[in-house]
Amino acid sequence: MLANHKTLAAMHKAVLTYNKYSDQNIETLKTDVIVISSVGIIIMFVLSTLIGSSIVNPLNILVQVSKETSDGDLEEKPYIDEMVNRTEIGCLAKNIQMMRHALSSVIKGLKVSAEKITGLSGRVESLATEVNKSYQSEQQKYQQITDLSEGMVDSFQVVSSVVSSTLESAQASKKEAELSLNPSI
Repeated sequence: MLANHKTLAAMHKAVLTYNKYSDQNIETLKTDVIVISSVGIIIMFVLSTLIGSSIVNPLNILVQVSKETSDGDLEEKPYIDEMVNRTEIGCLAKNIQMMRHALSSVIKGLKVSAEKITGLSGRVESLATEVNKSYQSEQQKYQQITDLSEGMVDSFQVVSSVVSSTLESAQASKKEAELSLNPSI
């Protein structure tokens, strides 16, 4: 029985030692889990910040470029070309750059057209001035012809009345001459 007690005491001592050892391991394990979890959380935070900024920063730049474009700034932005790659953001950057080039081309074309229209407008204005002068000149000539025609009509009436009077006078003279030459009539 004593041997059993000694065995039991030794077993009890071994269990207590193992229990103490396992409690230390559990505490170490808890500390390790907390440290590893904290490091993991920090790493995940850093990685998510880096990944997020690699997405958000280009988007913010593209939003700013879009605002500048809507304000009429179509200047070349070389940093947009640096953003172009095979990702969705790179494709968006490429499309924004292409849109800016297209808008710039359209605006340049409109400016050229406006300049041509301005030049043609000046030409049309000078032609209109020439036509107006020509019209006024023709109107003056028409007025002169009208005045001359009215003067000629008046002259013809005077001549006609003089001719009528002369004819009447000639007929009267003819009658008097006939009477004087031939008193028997």
